[in-house]
Amino acid sequence: MDISKLKKVGVDLATFGTPSGSFTRGIYVTNFSDNASQSVDTIKETTGSLANKRVTKSGIDFAPSLTFALDVGDDDSASIGDFLASVLGLDTGTDEGGGDFKHIFKVLSSIEPPALNIWSDKDTTNKQAVGLRVGSIKLSLGANEGMIPVEVTGISQKNSDLASDQTLVFSGAPILTPNDATVIKLGGSDVCFESLEITITREQESVRCIGASRYVSNVASGKSFRIELTATGLQFANETEYNKFMATTSSSFELKIVDSDSHYIHIVIPEMFYNTWEGADISGSDLLRVNIGAIANDEDNSGTPAYVELLNTYGKRYDTGAVIV
Repeated sequence: MDISKLKKVGVDLATFGTPSGSFTRGIYVTNFSDNASQSVDTIKETTGSLANKRVTKSGIDFAPSLTFALDVGDDDSASIGDFLASVLGLDTGTDEGGGDFKHIFKVLSSIEPPALNIWSDKDTTNKQAVGLRVGSIKLSLGANEGMIPVEVTGISQKNSDLASDQTLVFSGAPILTPNDATVIKLGGSDVCFESLEITITREQESVRCIGASRYVSNVASGKSFRIELTATGLQFANETEYNKFMATTSSSFELKIVDSDSHYIHIVIPEMFYNTWEGADISGSDLLRVNIGAIANDEDNSGTPAYVELLNTYGKRYDTGAVIV
């Protein structure tokens, strides 16, 4: 019997629809799924019998998903940077010296974002998901948790056999935990959250052309873009943020998480709007807590963009693979 813990996953920057010949950059995952779906049903035709003679044969769709523990990545492995580049689209890399490189991810609207191929040996014949464009990334932080799960979903064109085993290098960076957060602010002020979810979504749609292939022809990525934030925390010291919710005026958000090597992920949202505000409610002897939700676009009204900054030792751009100089 095969045990899933004994399997591995690799990631490669790719041209959409073109399988990779080999994989070297591995990623530790807690879950990985890449299943085909299609519509097969009987055709209700009159044949003089109750027997069904023919069935439908639709297009084939793939929607890979994976979950992994957050770290910043290193120079040889795959990391959250690969998926940020695919959902946001643009990585502006700079050499910070001392072997460190800063990656600033922003929304790219002009062209399709980068595609990825994902290889795994989980199937009887090893396969790769070909042409994955990421549709969403969700980070979940809980004050009592010992890791930060990252959930990635998207659409790929197809899968392809790559039967040979691949030699993969996995991250040597320490995992990031909620207590590694050094900055967490709303409206420029420090805030106490017990739980926090940040979801970056780039709306997608499969495009399929009439022709010989049952696979999608392309994945249109960028029908819309939004960042969603939900959080639970203790009651605020004042009603500044609550008043913004009531008036539908904007606030801002900032989160920075730093590992033991001084590498970090830094999320900056200059403008967001609260769409839910629940509490504080009286409940027995419980502490007074509030639950909030907010949405953000890719930039504020003055054109200041939201961005995610990643400092690590990876010396190439995640969006193009070009060496950072």
